[in-house]
Amino acid sequence: MAETERKTENISDYCRWRGDLSFEERPLNVIDSFVLCELSYVDFSRVITEMDPKGRKLSDCAREIEERGIYALKNLYGGEEQFFKACASTVRFGSLLLRNYMEIFDEGENIQFAAMEFDLGNHISFIAFRGTDNSITGWKEDFMTSFTRIPSQTSAAEYLAEIFEEGRLYYIGGHSKGGNLARYAAAHLKDEQLPHILHVYDLDGPGFSADTFDLSLIHRIDLLTTRVLPCYCVIGKVLETPVHDTHIIASSQTGILQHDLVSWKLDGLFPVYEKKHDEVSEWISRTVHVWVKDVTKEERQLFVDEFFDMLRADGAETVQEIGTRNIVEVLRSMMSASDLSKKLLKELAAAAVTAGFGSQSSG
Repeated sequence: MAETERKTENISDYCRWRGDLSFEERPLNVIDSFVLCELSYVDFSRVITEMDPKGRKLSDCAREIEERGIYALKNLYGGEEQFFKACASTVRFGSLLLRNYMEIFDEGENIQFAAMEFDLGNHISFIAFRGTDNSITGWKEDFMTSFTRIPSQTSAAEYLAEIFEEGRLYYIGGHSKGGNLARYAAAHLKDEQLPHILHVYDLDGPGFSADTFDLSLIHRIDLLTTRVLPCYCVIGKVLETPVHDTHIIASSQTGILQHDLVSWKLDGLFPVYEKKHDEVSEWISRTVHVWVKDVTKEERQLFVDEFFDMLRADGAETVQEIGTRNIVEVLRSMMSASDLSKKLLKELAAAAVTAGFGSQSSG
């Protein structure tokens, strides 16, 4: 019974166990990257000056957010206010300086981006890139990685170059799209800057299309990178660009909800790793792989533009405003609205058959 109960622990429990020890006493580990990447989803825009190099303590930011009643978690799931309060009240995280906060949202330019620096002390920082929020703009930008360099990738590389200090060492990380941005920004550092990078953490982030990205850049940072993916993995399998140090983590959730960082299971001070991915998610991944391989870059762009234009047609701005039913209706409409979309959707169905549910082939 005790073992079963321990398997349900998560980063909230970790904050209680390790919260009284500073990073000087216990250096950063992979679970700390989970915590800091989850914190990157908190909206700090009204309590901290943008790109302020002096920064402000996380505990002070949390106190003002609570007093003003302005807490918001900018991801698909929302909530987790108690985790934020508990985390910010610890010595380990609450005492950190939050510096160089940046947030950009522009629907017209298809960009949803945020990044921040956590000063860990001793001239060491953790740069956290926020993942996709619940906006349709943010999710369209994710899909755009299949045919172009997205605006957030350019912003991530520019952000890291701007804040980089010669006498400082860096951890870089992100969850979801943030994991992609972390790898992209690190990969674009100059050769003389790479020795300043301690480690890169990609937490269930999508990969890179060989059509639009020089994959040799990613290979430069392979030995510096750790990827963590949930058992039911869809996001991290999109355009997957493998990393030698990759782990599959157990989750307290099911299906796509395993993408949520707070659902990832811990056993004491260690992640609970699994040996393989869920079979259904593997089939979805193979389907997308087969489909993308057979569709041109230009066709992907037209399909994504048409799909998201239809999602926005009724004025929806967030994923919650769409709902599963509306997505099905949009796909049904696309079958009759556009010859290209009809063709691509038929090819997607064919790819699903080719991928073969339950097959161990990679397609």
